[in-house]
Amino acid sequence: MKNKRKLLIAFSSAALLSLAACGGQAKNPYASLDNETDADIIQELTVREALEDFSDEDSSTFVYGNVRLPEKVGDAEVTWWSSNKKIIKVTADGEAAAGLVNRPKKDTEVTLVAEINKGGNKTKFEQTVTVKAAVPENSDSDYVGYLFCHFTGTENTTSDEQIYFALADEEKGLKFTDMSSSPALTSNVGDKGVRDPFIYRSPEGDTYYIIATDLSVKNRGGWTTNHNYTKKGSHSITLWESHDLKNWSNPRLIEVAAPDAGMAWAPEMIYHEETGQYIIYFSSTICNEAKTDILERDCIYYTTTRDFVHFGKTQKFFKNQKYPDGQLDTQGRDRDTPNADNTLRKIIDASVIKIDDWYYLAAKDGDNHENYGGILVSRTQDLLDIDSWETDFQFHLTDLGLTARVDLTNKQLEGPEWFFYNEADRGDDPVKIGLMGDMYMNGQGYLPLSTTDVEDRTNENESWKVLGNEEYDWTGLKKRHGSIMRLTSEEIANVKQFYEDKQ
Repeated sequence: MKNKRKLLIAFSSAALLSLAACGGQAKNPYASLDNETDADIIQELTVREALEDFSDEDSSTFVYGNVRLPEKVGDAEVTWWSSNKKIIKVTADGEAAAGLVNRPKKDTEVTLVAEINKGGNKTKFEQTVTVKAAVPENSDSDYVGYLFCHFTGTENTTSDEQIYFALADEEKGLKFTDMSSSPALTSNVGDKGVRDPFIYRSPEGDTYYIIATDLSVKNRGGWTTNHNYTKKGSHSITLWESHDLKNWSNPRLIEVAAPDAGMAWAPEMIYHEETGQYIIYFSSTICNEAKTDILERDCIYYTTTRDFVHFGKTQKFFKNQKYPDGQLDTQGRDRDTPNADNTLRKIIDASVIKIDDWYYLAAKDGDNHENYGGILVSRTQDLLDIDSWETDFQFHLTDLGLTARVDLTNKQLEGPEWFFYNEADRGDDPVKIGLMGDMYMNGQGYLPLSTTDVEDRTNENESWKVLGNEEYDWTGLKKRHGSIMRLTSEEIANVKQFYEDKQ
């Protein structure tokens, strides 16, 4: 009998340990440690405060997505414990660092404890967060409308360089109506103006981000009076966040460019499933310390984040394209970038879309005056390996043999932007992708194209086409460098409510 009892006790202990390992409530192993008192360390370890709250409840500890759990802060080594490892994982998972979040069926409190080891002196930092209940995943058929987030592309007033919304309601296809002649969102930070806005829905489905270039040409005195935009521009981009498209946070600046960068233009973002974080990519130059000379021509760079507070090291995302042997940009050599490698064309305005296992990039290859460039399309399966972009696959829109009201070149188009078509707007095509190009040179706004096969590089199968005037409508305010996001019927209602609440 004694042996049976011992066996039962041993089994019960093992079961409890197994339950703890599987995510059940477990005992905090660091409970006896003294609390950390260094404010800088505490700030680095604190799971970011949530968005500015618009309800009566305190949302400062709400968690909607993966969290940042650093392994080091300065010289201190950090080990994490979670009271529910099923919900917040404190160990790495493949390429993804600790902090992956599996949202539960109902709001759940999880305690996170960090053991901080400073040369053998151990302390702890403890916090309790509320992981929000998962929301139902949208199916393809749930998307019935579109939101166009854009700026007007003029610099006549300070309101021209702000955020505007246009809505394509249910059964309207790409026929957009301006929600207002006034800005939807206004920046009062940095340059106090924004351009090139990009709107993005989180993979969890209930957080929306708008990021935009922190730049007001109007406030800086106009294009012709100031030529320091690519040398002494903002290193930050402007960010707004929302959980419902009705209530938006105040704008804030997030610094993404390297210290030697000249600016951070045309930012966009994409969630990287392999590492459980967002990749924010943008255009920039590299300058000398005095910011009087460009040493590396405009190129695409990126940084990473989970919380939009802490960011990874800024690195090059996509390489400049070379001129044919013996050719170079003479204007750059003689005037604009005399100390840079002018055998490389500038490249800006990248947009990335994921289709199955492939990431497809579209970007403006070449400055306004440069030859041999165009709107470049490339692909990769490894977004964080700059050498993985397939040069053998690359093509320009001019290779498609299409006729449009402007030439499909870098001398006429910029700001290329991918978007997915809704199921109802695809007809019999299982896949249909949109790609817009901003007709910056004639000031007419966006020219839309569509394709049922991005990889039809010469349009041999006639999968690419330029949309006819009857297939879209963005009359009203000029639609300059912006982005289109698909909407559900609930999201359409929320966008309308946002404007009703503003009145």
